Amino acid sequence: SITSLPTADTAALFSSKFWSAYNCCKHLGPQLADGGAIALVAGVLNRRPGINCVPLAAVNGALEGLTRALALEFGPRLRVNVLSPGFCDTERFDRMEPSKKAA
Repeated sequence: SITSLPTADTAALFSSKFWSAYNCCKHLGPQLADGGAIALVAGVLNRRPGINCVPLAAVNGALEGLTRALALEFGPRLRVNVLSPGFCDTERFDRMEPSKKAA
């Protein structure tokens, strides 16, 4: 729950997932060859959030916004896209309740 999650945990998530992508694009985007591409990875939780997923929904939404802004800034020289995969068939997915898997 957002009310019990330490803000530092959410900041760490943004640091690892958002700011790393931001800084890579900031420093490497200008060096990419014309016609190049940048692909970022967000996730489905910003479009289909679940309970106790506020930080992931927020960081994935931030990555989608970053992608749209970068596409305007670097285009038409570079393509910028974001991939938002759904749940992957992993051990964690295997432990999910069947109703959540079906959703």
